[in-house]
Amino acid sequence: MSGEKTLQIALQNWYRRQIVEPLVQSLDAHTVEHLREGMRQQLDADLGDVRRRQAGLEGTLNQLSARNAVFERETARRLDEHVGQLEQRLLASGDELRTEVFDALAGTEQAIRGELEEQRREHREDIRRLEAGVDEVQGDRRRAAEAAQSWLNDAKVKHDLIDDKLPHERFAPGVLSGLGRKLGDAHHHLDQGRPEAAVVTAQTVYDSLAELQTEVTLKESEWAALRVAARHSLLFIDEQVKLNRTSLIVDERDGEITKAQFDVDHWSDGAVSDLRRDVAQAIGVVDGNELISIDELRAVVREQAPAFAARLGEVVDTARRRVTAAQVRSNIAELVADALQDGFAYQAEQWVLAGGDDREAIFVRLGHLSGNEIVVEVAPAGTDGTDAQLRLRSFDTDTGSAAQRGTRAVAIQRHLRQYELPVGDLQEGGEPNRSDLPPEIRGEGTPGRSPA
Repeated sequence: MSGEKTLQIALQNWYRRQIVEPLVQSLDAHTVEHLREGMRQQLDADLGDVRRRQAGLEGTLNQLSARNAVFERETARRLDEHVGQLEQRLLASGDELRTEVFDALAGTEQAIRGELEEQRREHREDIRRLEAGVDEVQGDRRRAAEAAQSWLNDAKVKHDLIDDKLPHERFAPGVLSGLGRKLGDAHHHLDQGRPEAAVVTAQTVYDSLAELQTEVTLKESEWAALRVAARHSLLFIDEQVKLNRTSLIVDERDGEITKAQFDVDHWSDGAVSDLRRDVAQAIGVVDGNELISIDELRAVVREQAPAFAARLGEVVDTARRRVTAAQVRSNIAELVADALQDGFAYQAEQWVLAGGDDREAIFVRLGHLSGNEIVVEVAPAGTDGTDAQLRLRSFDTDTGSAAQRGTRAVAIQRHLRQYELPVGDLQEGGEPNRSDLPPEIRGEGTPGRSPA
């Protein structure tokens, strides 16, 4: 029978029975209000640009014919109202912007598109009725030419407004240039003495320009709102990450609850620092890229920010379980030492943490009057280091101790199970080797001390 025995201790489910699960700490009211004030300021800056542009259109509307000016004023009013609704919904959405908020915003945007399309349809019908007289006087070339010129002027005003004031190439690339070519076709019809064709073409171009202005304004509003939302979501997570660099472990035993603070970054092997770096990088992309797309911003809000929040929860939970695992490893080492002392007359002579790191294995060297030695190693195990592996290395000087090794290992296994620890089956190893033990255990360093 070998001089090395191993026991696996699966602690994953055991934690859930023993520990009161902590939550990621929530931000205090002062921090939340600070973030909300930042969101209000950014909304005023970003959506304010859209609203101020809408308010500045009055001078341009005065250049339109009477038949179109009324329609355009109503359209401008509805678009301004929509921007205000975006701002109010975001401010009223709470501190953590959720998917349903943006589903509602998308529904609002779809609704206004439908309303404005219906307004355009009614406007087209009104224009057709007003200009029915042109069809009745086909021979009146002068009236037809005047109508064509009026529509051409309105279309030119609308074209120049979009070209000068709106980010049309970002949100509808190439559309305005195509409509400009069609506007040139309308001028060509008029120059060639075809005023009726010029009217039809100019009306079509004007209608398309009105649609383009609406579409660009809506998309710019959506982009601005989403960028505010994306930035706020990421800043909220960043503050949570900073707050949860330290956390509390809560232990409930015999009706008593104890709390102890621990360094999450230390116990997660730097995962908090990694997460904060990734969040900062995401904030930099949102802040620094004026060409970031609507889809990319929507993905930040719907996917990236929630993923960061979930990752923070996982990091805190893993760190908490590692802290608990370290304490459990120390407790297991003490239980094993007690069992060897009470049942087999061994005495604990040295306690050592590998590398002096409480995240690593704990070693206990025990001696017997016969000269025999046992080294107990309780090491992290499992994919995230929250299970435990117990190894017993027996260095015996007498020749009749093989059976005793098995007896000792079984006794320790039973002893641990009495404390409801999920100890697995005994596994035989090879002959123990001192070379893979810490220098202190091998007698090459300063003697360790028993844990407090």
